[in-house]
Amino acid sequence: MSRYEPVPLFVTTDSLLHNYHLFFNHLLKAIETDRLIPELKKLNQAMLLEAQKQYAALKDTAWENAAKRNMGFCRRRQAHGCQRNRATGGTRRGGSRTGLNCPT
Repeated sequence: MSRYEPVPLFVTTDSLLHNYHLFFNHLLKAIETDRLIPELKKLNQAMLLEAQKQYAALKDTAWENAAKRNMGFCRRRQAHGCQRNRATGGTRRGGSRTGLNCPT
C-alpha cells in the first residue's frame, strides 16, 4: 500500500529489467576500460613486433607485399588506439554497445 493513497502499488518486471540492463552496461564499460583495452594494446604490440620480424624475413620474396600489408595493419591499429567520442559517448568509427571498441 502507498503512503499517500490507500491503493496497492503495481511494480512491473520492466523496471527491474531496466535497472539490471543499466548495471550490466556499466559493468561492460568498466571491464573494457580497465581490463580489455590494456590487454589488447599488449597483444597489438606483440603482433606488430612479429609482423616486423616476418617482413624482414620475407623481404625480396613473393610474400614481401603480404608481410608489408600485415605490418601496416598492425601499425594502423597501434596508431589509432581506442578513442572515445566525447560528444556522443561512442567511438569515432565502429561501435560496440559500450562505445569503447577500436576504430575500424
